[in-house]
Amino acid sequence: MQRKYLILILATALALLAGAAVAYYAVQKSRTVEQTPVNEHPTDSYVVFESDTPAADTTVLGRWQNDDNPQWFKVYYDDYDGDGFYWGKEWNESEDVQEYDLNYHGNGWFRWHSDGKQLIEMHVMDVQSVVVPKVWNISKHSTTDILVLTNPDNPAQSLRFGKVAEW
Repeated sequence: MQRKYLILILATALALLAGAAVAYYAVQKSRTVEQTPVNEHPTDSYVVFESDTPAADTTVLGRWQNDDNPQWFKVYYDDYDGDGFYWGKEWNESEDVQEYDLNYHGNGWFRWHSDGKQLIEMHVMDVQSVVVPKVWNISKHSTTDILVLTNPDNPAQSLRFGKVAEW
């Protein structure tokens, strides 16, 4: 009688094990269904890419150097971050801060937006998710090599930058 139970238990265990193996095989096979790759960008035709990214203000883009302190730099990229803002960064080598010292999107980095009359900089920090806003009025000049930023609350506070490089 014990032998019958032993054979019945072994047969049941073997059937369960076989069922589990079949189920495992079926799941693995369904995950690895081979698909034919689709060439989305063939070389014998052209593709037009549409972007919903708004264009950055080209009068601000580039690397700028402060006229009063030639070791102070600002760079305005067209790297879109959403909500109409782009990335930029600044550093002051007279304070022993080099460009390579800046952590990516940390201290020294800011998000910027310009409507042609005002420039808004949202400065970020490494330690906290605190954003420090700075608003500047942009003075128009006949040349695109000069950027004059004026504090709207204190028009006497004005910063003048010369363009060092295009972007």
